[in-house]
Amino acid sequence: MRLNFDALGITYDQHAHIFTDQLSSELKIIDLSRMQAPRILDNFKVPQSQGIPNSYFLSSSPDQRFLAGYTPYIGSSSINEIIEFNIWDLKSHEPILKLTFPSTTLNESDFFEYPRFPISTGLFHKGMQLFSADGRWGLAPKPNSIEIWDLRTAAKHKEIEATSATFTPKPNILISENYQKVQSPEGRNYIEASDVQVWDIDTNQVIANLGTGILSFTAEGNNFVFYDRQTNKINLFDTLSGKKLHALESNFISDNNLFFQIAISADGKRLAGLINEFSSSPEDSSAVHGTLILWDVQTGKVIGEPQAVNKSDIPFQVIRLFEFTPDAKHLLLGRDYGHDGGLVEIWRMP
Repeated sequence: MRLNFDALGITYDQHAHIFTDQLSSELKIIDLSRMQAPRILDNFKVPQSQGIPNSYFLSSSPDQRFLAGYTPYIGSSSINEIIEFNIWDLKSHEPILKLTFPSTTLNESDFFEYPRFPISTGLFHKGMQLFSADGRWGLAPKPNSIEIWDLRTAAKHKEIEATSATFTPKPNILISENYQKVQSPEGRNYIEASDVQVWDIDTNQVIANLGTGILSFTAEGNNFVFYDRQTNKINLFDTLSGKKLHALESNFISDNNLFFQIAISADGKRLAGLINEFSSSPEDSSAVHGTLILWDVQTGKVIGEPQAVNKSDIPFQVIRLFEFTPDAKHLLLGRDYGHDGGLVEIWRMP
């Protein structure tokens, strides 16, 4: 199927793309899981941005009532001098909000795209969830804060001092975080998510202050697992109360491990973790070793033996994809080799 489009975006459920057609100027949606012909979502024409014409990235609310569009900014290579973020009401075709600011205000551009998405949740390969699951709330990222808008009333509900935020499977639960640059003793630079907080938007209260680390939610969002990088502890939490339910075995994790990713299965029964261990030579990328570990979430015990995931003939690079399949029978592990392409491995679970 060949498509001509002006702007392209991913819908909330990740199974379809929305785009504006160059010929008809209609907003359309295509289900990539079934490869059906595009169907018209709306006849709304996305306006041209102030920066480069037709440079919007798009995202629709779950009920397809609202549309977010933003001009991308990716490091110093960005061609947009003015960054825009908009949310439109597709019923009235009127804008709910419009934010503009100079791209020079994104002073961390060497590392982060705009809008900045959390690295703690493992959602960077899917994109930022700008709308809540029920379509009521919308996010408006700014250089140093996040605005939360009530889309039903077209009014700003709250502003959070954070560099990024994203909605979770629970409509009222939001994750916010800040970024910090960290340098390892070996001289490698990497990014951590710090000041990770879980918010209840209905009450405007912080449910949990999690510090620095990585978290992963179950499919329904009732529970999440958080790895605390400062203590090397892994705990299962109840989302609505923010209470720790129990700890997972983690005493084998060394303080010298540089990076760690986790993914909990949709049913909450399995947890997978990836440890990256670097050599003393920061120039030798082939000396990076990855170890895959699997837990039984209910017992907190490790399942089987740790598995090495690096290959001797391919340098171990950034893992962009790390998640279970919906049936939890397989784990997807995708490596990014930059201009040299990438590789996706499918691991069968015991």
